[in-house]
Amino acid sequence: MYGYILKNKIRITGSFIKNYWMSIIGIIAALMFVAWRIYSVVPLIENISTYFVYVKLGCILWVFFKIYIKKQPPVVINPATLYYLLYSKHLMYILILQYVLHLLFAFITAFVISFIMYRFVLSPVVFEMAVFIGTYLYTGFLLAWIRYHSRDYKTLLKIGTVFTLTSTLFGLSDGVFPIVLNTAAIIGSLVFILHFKMDWNKYQQDLIYINTINTAGARKDMVQMLQITEEHQAKRKKTVYIYHFPLNHRNALSIKMFIETIRTSPRIWVILTCFIAFGFLLVKTPVFAGIPLLGQPEIAGVIAVFSIATFYINTGRIFEKQLLTLLDKSRKGLFIPFGKLVIIRKICIVPIILFTCSTLIIGVIMSSRLIGIAIFAAGYNLLFLLRLFIISCTNRKLDVLFSTGTLLLAYVLLR
Repeated sequence: MYGYILKNKIRITGSFIKNYWMSIIGIIAALMFVAWRIYSVVPLIENISTYFVYVKLGCILWVFFKIYIKKQPPVVINPATLYYLLYSKHLMYILILQYVLHLLFAFITAFVISFIMYRFVLSPVVFEMAVFIGTYLYTGFLLAWIRYHSRDYKTLLKIGTVFTLTSTLFGLSDGVFPIVLNTAAIIGSLVFILHFKMDWNKYQQDLIYINTINTAGARKDMVQMLQITEEHQAKRKKTVYIYHFPLNHRNALSIKMFIETIRTSPRIWVILTCFIAFGFLLVKTPVFAGIPLLGQPEIAGVIAVFSIATFYINTGRIFEKQLLTLLDKSRKGLFIPFGKLVIIRKICIVPIILFTCSTLIIGVIMSSRLIGIAIFAAGYNLLFLLRLFIISCTNRKLDVLFSTGTLLLAYVLLR
């Protein structure tokens, strides 16, 4: 039985390699390049311990993403395996194997991070840090697995409490106490998993979706993958609706914009955030210092400006699409008791708040001047309002003009 499961894994993996071998080679080459750059740059950094704060922050954000944002189950097996072994002890063995594999992955990842942080020198401190990071990452995995199956308020409150305590100690302390707390959280989570009731129906449906996507992907059937994804998005449960808010004629459109924004796929926000992270690495760290062109401060600054501008341009298009959808429905007969100017004024509240908060955060991490932050926040919000007004009145987007304006403002922000 276990041999058939392994053969199925090998078969799907072989199909992926056969259809995506060029992409796999490119990814391997990119990883080798990144590893070489890290190996070259890390020994040259004088006070590398200062970067441990960013490592902790990255781990906390990753665990938060796994627990509260990612919708797929942390433990993935074949749906046929679940169906045929649901009431068998063999299913428990398979799940235990998955727990062990995730434990190994967490500690291997932690060891690699620790090995890099201590300049590729093996020492007891490296293993201590690996345990420190690994126990935290594995705690996050177990909490994500519990939350996936849990809906009751008490369990969610326990998960939030454990996550808050472990993350706070992980971020503020490097001693033995966080390791002890994480170990206790791991033991408590495993005991809780042994006794709590899993949502088998939800788990099976998600496994079927993942398996169908993986099978279509292994065959490189893009049409079927797109169809499956659209059907899954249409069936996805929504927890926030417009009637959950105190509605009146003044805030209806603003609330609608807010709901559509939080329903945007988290992957889109992660990708957009990567542009900010790339710009930060270019101008504030020596990661790309030895690379031709990227290592030159002038060129790195220009690329960072493009990265920041790309974040704002694409975020703005998310809101523009919502406006265009609303105007299109109005032209097709949907009655909206407001003029175009009032519509723009009401729906722009959410994007302006988002852009202003993003500018403050980016300005802080980029060490921008206060005047630059103020100019960018005011200038881009005005530019965005002007763009919405032109789109609503003329249906012309003028992408080149507004992209140029965003680039100039991003340059002011990073000066």
